[in-house]
Amino acid sequence: LPKYTLFSKDNLFKKIYKRIRGRNKTKVVYNIIPLIIPLAEILVDRGAKHLEIL
Repeated sequence: LPKYTLFSKDNLFKKIYKRIRGRNKTKVVYNIIPLIIPLAEILVDRGAKHLEIL
C-alpha cells in the first residue's frame, strides 16, 4: 500500500472491505474514495512532510 493512504495502518482495508462487501457501487465508491485520496490536511497530520507548505 502507498505510504500515506488511510489504508496504511491497523488492517483498516480488511475492516472496511468486510463492512461494505455486497453494497451497491455508489455506496462503495462513497466510502472508499476518501481513504484512497485523503485530504491534504489529513496527510500532513499523518506525517507527509512534503505537504506541510499547504
